[in-house]
Amino acid sequence: MDLKKSGSSRELTREAAMINWARLQRSPVASVITLETGVLSTSLMPGANLTEGSMQCAAAVLAEALELITKRPLASAHSKQTGLRA
Repeated sequence: MDLKKSGSSRELTREAAMINWARLQRSPVASVITLETGVLSTSLMPGANLTEGSMQCAAAVLAEALELITKRPLASAHSKQTGLRA
């Protein structure tokens, strides 16, 4: 199974590049399956649907995830790997 997202080719190309960069950093993100004109297909990620639990649990999980993300050095590594500016 995969997840399809539609949008502008420019936005989807940028998103695919960010996903690929994150995978190079060994971040737990989906894989890009295909990128076609206006459609990005990615793998599904294992995990829990945060909308099925309590709001407090979802907020705690998201806060922890954001804290982990902000601890990663993004700007210099991101632009070197993808050619995109952060």
